Amino acid sequence: MNQLAREPYSPFRPPPAPVPEPPKKSRRAPIIALGVFGLVVGGTVAFAALRESKPSRSRDEVIKQTFTALASGNENALFALADPVHTFTQISRCEKPRLEDDKLSKDDWDYRDPKKLEEHWRKEVRQLLRRTKGAKLQVVDILTELPPPIGTKPDNAKSRDRDDDDHDRERDRYSERYRDEDEDRPEHDKEYKTTTYRKGDKLARGCYARVPFRQQLVKVAVEIKEGDRELTQRVKLNLLEIDGRWYLSSAPSLNVGFDVVIQDLQDWRDKTCKCTGAGCVEDLDSEYGRLAYVQYEFDKDADLPRDMVSRIEKLQQERKVCEGVARGGPELARYKAMKEALCACKDDECGRKIELNMAELRRQLESNARAQRFESLELSHQIAEVATAATACTLKLAELKARIDSIYPANGETTGGTVVWIRGTRFTNPLRTAKVFFGTKEATVVRIVSDNEIVVEAPATDIAGYVPLRVQLDPGGLVYVPTGFTYQVPLKPTKTTKKPL
Repeated sequence: MNQLAREPYSPFRPPPAPVPEPPKKSRRAPIIALGVFGLVVGGTVAFAALRESKPSRSRDEVIKQTFTALASGNENALFALADPVHTFTQISRCEKPRLEDDKLSKDDWDYRDPKKLEEHWRKEVRQLLRRTKGAKLQVVDILTELPPPIGTKPDNAKSRDRDDDDHDRERDRYSERYRDEDEDRPEHDKEYKTTTYRKGDKLARGCYARVPFRQQLVKVAVEIKEGDRELTQRVKLNLLEIDGRWYLSSAPSLNVGFDVVIQDLQDWRDKTCKCTGAGCVEDLDSEYGRLAYVQYEFDKDADLPRDMVSRIEKLQQERKVCEGVARGGPELARYKAMKEALCACKDDECGRKIELNMAELRRQLESNARAQRFESLELSHQIAEVATAATACTLKLAELKARIDSIYPANGETTGGTVVWIRGTRFTNPLRTAKVFFGTKEATVVRIVSDNEIVVEAPATDIAGYVPLRVQLDPGGLVYVPTGFTYQVPLKPTKTTKKPL
């Protein structure tokens, strides 16, 4: 089932961007890109605020002051522009569930606490400001029109923001798909890129809108100068409007600070590769988790150094491999070792035994994965990858297995020398050697005539009677002849009496 379908509905949660194999989401990490309630409501986390000065609350002024604060690294100015403690308490009303019905995790409870939101934001925004500080950011144009007041029927917007990308279209399709199923769903306006919430609308499980408010996704043309790089980027910015006053809802994603991103990713990868369990990985996710989205947040239509993107993607992949290994623990290591042993087998019987043990261990691995706090796509991927490789080796072993249909003749004298034709399939494909045994005695002459026939000369034996006949193929293992071979005592020659002439 899709992850969004399992989580409680949140109007703050934007639908996921349609990218292949999206990175695993940390519930605690992407504070900047997530909104008012944090990850408990799956939306964009509002910035924390202890305001030193009272900023202008018009939409365009909030936008301009945001980029000024990002360029100067002014953390307190960003707090003041967002003021999440105020916005959180003003727009939301969360009922405390009864203890016996409470299924919220500790992280979920933390994100219901505005002060906890501020603590998480401070940690995350400082990481972002390390990237933007020193860069020159100048707002050139605001491409998305200012919407009319809440409750006013909007005219068609004269917006220059017409270049909806795949993410926007996917978000609109997601919203329309579920809009008719629940009358409490927020109202979406595609022209002005707004989402409006009425008083009483459900925001999350047990949380409701205290007052009407709305969010707007604004596109802004920004001139960026960083060192020798100069570019103009169309930047997306989430804003929150309450009673005509505008607040910052999430920080923009900018194509700056690649050296800082790469250094942070290297640290994250190196620490993850030293982990030996899921707990260690999840602690690191809390510290670095927003970096999991970094390559998807860059504007690929702007000036984007391809070598930097390649390095970022490579570091992410290396980290995810280490994450899967750590989450899998010693069971995953044993599972991989079993696969190597299975692929080293030279006969089907050896492979069958290992395959049964691998199936049991895989069930244990999947059970352990389900018991972890967060689902790991990378662990599931590694388990499936090992299973696929083991299946390929099993199929190769099956191809080695020969089949014997008949032998002729099925009996001979104990003195040996009977020429026996063994017929079947896969005697020479693939190329191999063969030894044939009558009981415990090896045939003295073996000749593989074709892929379907072997001719042997039965060895002599001391005792008459039935003996099993088996063919040892290398590679391929033992193959038994169903009918076996029967030794008979040779008949004594009959003396002839000459008749008298």
